[in-house]
Amino acid sequence: MAGSQDIFDAIVMADERFHGEGYREGYEEGSSLGVMEGRQHGKLHGAKIGSEQKDEGLRIIDWNDPEIPL
Repeated sequence: MAGSQDIFDAIVMADERFHGEGYREGYEEGSSLGVMEGRQHGKLHGAKIGSEQKDEGLRIIDWNDPEIPL
């Protein structure tokens, strides 16, 4: 009787085992993809901010230039 219970336990517990394995695999894959996506977002956002700062810096230079009419 104990042997037959082990078979059923393996079947019943398979759901929990697969859930845990799937969670771990998904977490690892998501972490890896999240790092790559974060780097890409950082590059794009950093380029945008750098472009805005460059434009603002040129405006400041223009405002201080006495030869440029305002």
